[in-house]
Amino acid sequence: MSKTSLLTAVLDSEAKLGAILDTITDGVIAIDENGIIQLFNPAAEKLFGYKHNEVLGLNVNCLMPSPDREGHDVYIANYLQTGIKKLIGIGREVSGKRKDGTVFPLHLSIGEALLGQARMFVAVLHDLTSRKQSEERLITLSRAVEQSPSAVMIADLNGVIEFVNPSFTRLTGYTSSEALGKTPSLLRSPYTLIEQHQRLWGSLLHEEEWREEIQDRKKDGELYWALESISPVRNASGKVTHFLSIQQDITEQKRDKEALQASEERFRDVAEMAGEWLWEQDAEGCYIYSSSAVRQVLGYQPEEILGKSYLKLLTEEDKKLWMSQLSAMRDIHEPFHRL
Repeated sequence: MSKTSLLTAVLDSEAKLGAILDTITDGVIAIDENGIIQLFNPAAEKLFGYKHNEVLGLNVNCLMPSPDREGHDVYIANYLQTGIKKLIGIGREVSGKRKDGTVFPLHLSIGEALLGQARMFVAVLHDLTSRKQSEERLITLSRAVEQSPSAVMIADLNGVIEFVNPSFTRLTGYTSSEALGKTPSLLRSPYTLIEQHQRLWGSLLHEEEWREEIQDRKKDGELYWALESISPVRNASGKVTHFLSIQQDITEQKRDKEALQASEERFRDVAEMAGEWLWEQDAEGCYIYSSSAVRQVLGYQPEEILGKSYLKLLTEEDKKLWMSQLSAMRDIHEPFHRL
């Protein structure tokens, strides 16, 4: 081969190599055995914020945060002296330092090449920032679910339980190992109407959220009330892959509500038997309860005055009298019935 042909082949080879290095998406940096940067491709420029002419001829430790910056030359010297490879040929996670001082995570792979008598080290660098951020979000989400006061359960499309959080165990009595692989039917109360389960599965089959109060049964047989929502979980392509159930224990609230309703019913029964007009107003002076005796006193049906202010039921003369009595009551700080 003539010198001209050889030169042409070399130039062609270099052009191809340059084209590859210019288009590769990972950063590529080549250094000599003194740690001096000899090659810095466009992807490396994007990673670190430097133009290649800013770093060529500089020690590669300018791209490292402490303590790697201070120790890098020692790493190279130890390898050249002992021949023991600690990083070469082994991928690992490291930190890089951008031109603006930002430290970011990288995956580093190092190879070694001999060019005649010259030794070169070639590093391929992949930015891990997005992956690390995703991992942090997953960790945060996992901690939130684990520490949630609500009982959380995740099941596959067949209803097989794949995950429960500690609050699920505290509420139902079933440990994770006891619940995984089972279906939510292990919580079903014998008193839950079949129509409710039909509504539940109807919503899920239409890939819609279901939310209702439901009565379930604990491991020890005790019944409890929960406000439950079940939502479809979709993958990146929008396909439903799982169902997420969140239960809030409302047993005490249900008992309190039922007790209050029973108390109100007893009060109304007593009021009706007393024959006197008994009423209750809210803070704005509007009637929220009236016994049936209002028919004899004012000529209204009880439902006619509910939600109305007492002032609307007074004549103008009675309003003036009431306002004067109210003013006097405020002045002497005495209850109205003492006036």
